[in-house]
Amino acid sequence: MMQPSEAISSRKQRCICLCRPLPSRNSRSTGNSRSTNNLLRVAILSIICCCCCSLLSARIVTVTAFVPHLPAASTTRTTTTSTTTTTIFAGTPRIDEWLVLKSGAIQGTISNHPTLPDGYEITTSSLDPKSTIRDNALVVTSSGSKYKLLKGLAPKEPPKTKMTKMTKKPKTNAKPLPKAKAAPKAKAKPQEQPKATPAKPPPAPAKPAAVQAPTRINYDLNGKVVGSGKDDYLLVGKLIRSSSKRSQIYYAYKADSDGNPSGPKLTVKITNVKQRLARENINYNRVASKGRVAFTLEGSNSCFIKKVGFCPNADISPSTVGIPKGSSALVLESGDQNIRAFLGDSQKNGLTGSAFRRAAVNICRCVEAMHSSGLVWTDLKAENFVLVGGGGNSNGNSKTIEVKGIDLESAVPIRSCPEDYSPEACPPEFAEAEKAGRGFEFECLKTYDSWSLGMIFYELAVGKNYFRGKSEDAILSLLATGAIVDPTDPSSVAGLDAIEDDRLRDLVRSCLSINPKKRPSIGQILLHPYFLTTGLGPLTF
Repeated sequence: MMQPSEAISSRKQRCICLCRPLPSRNSRSTGNSRSTNNLLRVAILSIICCCCCSLLSARIVTVTAFVPHLPAASTTRTTTTSTTTTTIFAGTPRIDEWLVLKSGAIQGTISNHPTLPDGYEITTSSLDPKSTIRDNALVVTSSGSKYKLLKGLAPKEPPKTKMTKMTKKPKTNAKPLPKAKAAPKAKAKPQEQPKATPAKPPPAPAKPAAVQAPTRINYDLNGKVVGSGKDDYLLVGKLIRSSSKRSQIYYAYKADSDGNPSGPKLTVKITNVKQRLARENINYNRVASKGRVAFTLEGSNSCFIKKVGFCPNADISPSTVGIPKGSSALVLESGDQNIRAFLGDSQKNGLTGSAFRRAAVNICRCVEAMHSSGLVWTDLKAENFVLVGGGGNSNGNSKTIEVKGIDLESAVPIRSCPEDYSPEACPPEFAEAEKAGRGFEFECLKTYDSWSLGMIFYELAVGKNYFRGKSEDAILSLLATGAIVDPTDPSSVAGLDAIEDDRLRDLVRSCLSINPKKRPSIGQILLHPYFLTTGLGPLTF
C-alpha cells in the first residue's frame, strides 16, 4: 500500500505532466489560432490541477496528523466534511476512581466518553449480574452500555502480586549484562534488589478492611420493632427473661433514616404492666437529677446505665412490629454481662485485691446516689449490676473493671412500703413481716440496702451466692426464723469464714447485723478500714 506522502507526490507529478504544453506535430505549419487555443487549454488545466492538488493535500495531511494517535485496537473515527478537523474516540469509555453503590450502579470519573467531557462524574445504571466488578474489567449495564473500570475505590487485591512483578523485572534486565562482559559483581546486584523491594509493604492494605467492616456486621435482626413515635428500635437476637420474669428484655439498635440499624447496641425492656415501667422511668429521672456521688462531677451518670428513651405506648406506634398489645418499653444502654454471670463463667473463687475493691466501690456509689435522691433500692443483688467497657479478665484482676447499676423498678421513697422484693436481698425483719402477712405494711429504710450490700460483698468475695441452691420460699423461711444466725455470735449470720480477708469479713459481718440499727450507713461503709487501707474513694492502691 502507498503511504499518504507517496500519494501526494504521485498526484503532483500527474498534475505537472498535464500542465506542460502539448507538443505540436508541425510547429512551423501551426497558425496563431492554434497557439492561442493551446495556451488557453494549458491555463485552464493548470488552474484545475492546482486546486485539486491543494484540496487533496490538505485533506490527506489532516488525517495523517491524527493517525499516529490511534491505538492498535479497533477504533471508531468520525470526520467532519465541512472542516479539516478530525475527532476520534478510541475504545470503550473508562471509569476511574469508581465505587459500587447499593443500587448496583457504578459511580466514578469518566474519560473517553463520546458525549461527556473527561473528568466528569458519572453514575451508571445498575450493572448486569453477569459482570465481574474489579479493576481493569469490562462491565455491562442493564441498559447495554459498556465501560472499562480503571482504578477503583473499592477493596482491591493484596499488593503481593505487585511485589512479585517487581521481582521479575531485575532478572530480565540482568540478561544483557553477560553479553556486555560485565564483571560478576554486576550480576549479583540485580538479584539483591528484589529482596529489598518486598520489604517495604505499602500502608494501603489496612484501608480495604476498614471499608468492608461495616458490611460484615451480623446484627441478627429478629423482625421485631419498638416505635416511640419519634425513634424506632430494631430488636435483635432471642428473648432475655428478666430476673423477676415480669418483663421481656431484648438487645436492639436504633434505626436510621433508611430503617437500618445504627449506633451502639442498646437494651430494650418491654412489659404490659405499664405502671411498673413508668415507675422505673421516674426513678431513673429522679436519681439522675437528685443523686449525689462523692469524688465525681458526673453524679449518678457515673454509676448507672444511661437511660436512652421511654415508650409508654409502644404498641400503638405505627412502626411497632411483633410487640404484645398494651406494652410499654424502656430503652437503655447495654452492658457486657451482669456480675453473677461473670462470676459463674470465670470467677469460681470470687474477686480479689484491686478487682474486688473497684467493683465494691462502684456498687456503693450506686447506693449512695440512690439514698441521696431519697430512694431505697430494695432489690440490691448481683444480677442488677453489669460490667461495662469490657471490664474484668479471667483472673479477676483487671484494672479496667467498671460496674454500673440497672433495674430501678423496685426502688421506693424512704419509709414507703415495698412494691415487691427479692428474698436473697431482703433483711430478716422484712422476711418476718412477710411471713406474718404484714409485708405490705413494712417501712423501707436505708438499712434495708445495707443488708443487701453485705450479701453482695459475700458473693463477690466467695464467688457464690450465700443462699446458693435454695428456693425463694426456703430463703424467706431461713431469714424469718433466724436459722442463719451464727451460734457463736447471735448479732450476725453464720458462714462468713469463707471470706479470707479479715477486714473485709468484718465489714460484711457489720452489714449483715441482725439488728438493723447496728448496720452501717453507706458513708460509714466507705470509711471502713477495708476501703481506707486499699485506696481513697474510687481510687484503688
